[in-house]
Amino acid sequence: MRISEISVTGLFNLFNHRIMMKLKDKITIIHGPNGYGKTAILQIISDIFNGRYFYLRKYPFSAISIKFDDNSELTISQAKLKNSKKGMDAKSLTFEFRSPDGNQDSYTYNPLARDIRPDFPLHSFEDIIPGLIRVSSELWMDRRTGEKLTLPDVIDRYGEELPISKTSMLRESSTPEWLKKLRSKIFVHFIDTRRLYSSRNTNTKLREPLEPSVVEYSKEIASVIQKKLADYANLSQKLDSTFPIRLVDQRASAMLSAEELEKKLSELEAQRQRYVEVGILDKERDFNLPLTKDIDESKLAVLSVYVDDVQQKLNVLDELASKIEIFKGIINEQFRYKKLIIEKQEGFHFLCDSNAPLLPDSLSSGEQHEVVLLYQLLFKVPPNSLILIDEPEISLHIAWQERFLADLTKITSLSGFDVLLATHSPEIINDRWDLTVQLEGP
Repeated sequence: MRISEISVTGLFNLFNHRIMMKLKDKITIIHGPNGYGKTAILQIISDIFNGRYFYLRKYPFSAISIKFDDNSELTISQAKLKNSKKGMDAKSLTFEFRSPDGNQDSYTYNPLARDIRPDFPLHSFEDIIPGLIRVSSELWMDRRTGEKLTLPDVIDRYGEELPISKTSMLRESSTPEWLKKLRSKIFVHFIDTRRLYSSRNTNTKLREPLEPSVVEYSKEIASVIQKKLADYANLSQKLDSTFPIRLVDQRASAMLSAEELEKKLSELEAQRQRYVEVGILDKERDFNLPLTKDIDESKLAVLSVYVDDVQQKLNVLDELASKIEIFKGIINEQFRYKKLIIEKQEGFHFLCDSNAPLLPDSLSSGEQHEVVLLYQLLFKVPPNSLILIDEPEISLHIAWQERFLADLTKITSLSGFDVLLATHSPEIINDRWDLTVQLEGP
């Protein structure tokens, strides 16, 4: 499910914007003066599809309409509420969805109706919600954002993430199934300007600095590789256990000739060597099997099944290897006097030209931004997603900005997702003004 059009009216009680997505190219760029709502639009889209309705109250707007490529449409309108008991303004949100067949669903989200059970132990928030620290009886600090949250704020922001049942903290949670199903059909990932530190950081110690994203991702890629190698091992075990049966059942038409086997074995060795170079597999002795034209059929049968099995095993690693190749290729081409090294146990680190090791968090700000952007685009996002990027130009040299779209196009071709990005930089746009939508004033 792809978003084809975004329209927002009354943004900041002033702006009306319409964004037609460039679905063919998969990349849409919005630009305009400061204060016109570029970041707000990205944040609103992210919050809608990630159930973060708390943040929607930060941005005044009349309505936002999101059209999809199947001709369905979601509209969210905002209305003010008055909580006389607490003397604070709040906003309700009305979600209306029109399906392609014309059926309509509606739901009103009222943050003031989301009340907490009186017997719920407030101290357990810190156990349930990583990064949340209680600083007084009904006041918490969100370690990940630095914000101080009241009890209603905590309920509103994190209610969707908490278990909802008769024994849960909330008296009421009425998010309808149709809205949950709609949200599940499109994965939205927001790469915001604070990307050098992960918003998911679970460090709860107030005086201890947050872990940089590059350090987190260095550890994470090792886990990604290990998980893929586990899939590789599981398939290997399955194929090995059924090898005799498949060999007996093999038809003569599936048997390869000596010339075909020699070519196939050479291709498999090149493929395996490729995985060694990207850091997935260990280097082993080169495997060269000399074959003669008069090799008997029994051996040809065994080798034919063998090469097919090896191909299946190596194919498990192919997508990850392609992503790592792009990651390493872009980084090593752009970084001067440094080389990116990826190891399946340790993750990634860097070597200076003198071969001195360099930890990821020792990179410059611009280098860290480049690593974080590329890593998130390649390894954090499933296919058929919508990626939102705010100001990709931050800390990047002009030469890096000018090649950003070319690198992004290469990644979207491999991973198959849509991108909506906001920028102030003509160097980011470069010669692709056909991908742009200008946000204008009233």
